[in-house]
Amino acid sequence: MKSTQDAHEKNYLLSQRADFAEWMTAKLRSMSAPVVRIHVSGDYYDAEYIQNWQRIISSLRTVTFFSYTRSWQKDYLLPGLMELAAHSNMHMWWSLDKDAHDAPYVSGIRRAYMATDDEDAKVAPSDCDLVFRIDRKTVMKKANTVFVCPPENGIKLPNHITCSKCGFCWSGRQSKWEQALWSTQYDDSEVTDILA
Repeated sequence: MKSTQDAHEKNYLLSQRADFAEWMTAKLRSMSAPVVRIHVSGDYYDAEYIQNWQRIISSLRTVTFFSYTRSWQKDYLLPGLMELAAHSNMHMWWSLDKDAHDAPYVSGIRRAYMATDDEDAKVAPSDCDLVFRIDRKTVMKKANTVFVCPPENGIKLPNHITCSKCGFCWSGRQSKWEQALWSTQYDDSEVTDILA
């Protein structure tokens, strides 16, 4: 659609402004947004852009941010993305699919798999935390033991589950692979001692 393409171009040009971080911070403050998803469409394209988001997130400590990215594939962006993910009010997700599935394991960063169809969903890596589905004609609550995004699981409910009702993406849950690592390193008595 031409209007969508125009909107994306406009957003990209806004992100190029020298005062982008200040402008976006003011915009989000004026909206009193409690939760912000960075990029419904688009991604982190350079280190300066990532630094701008770090400044925005640092300025808005009461706002919860979350983001999905495939930019982990670019070595020169990975350090900045890891710094961005370290903010206490930021929930970062590595986006994976059948062609991009070897994302690094980084503490605090969860993993999401984009399935093109049901067969693809069935082979979602079991260490992922969430599966999104492009083709949603069937009901699928879990794909290869991985939680399927509720708005995309195919279940018809009288009160449709939306992102704002679910909140899974910006919850502080530990990643599935970190839970597995934790459980193999410590028995229950050690965990109690560590947490006490």
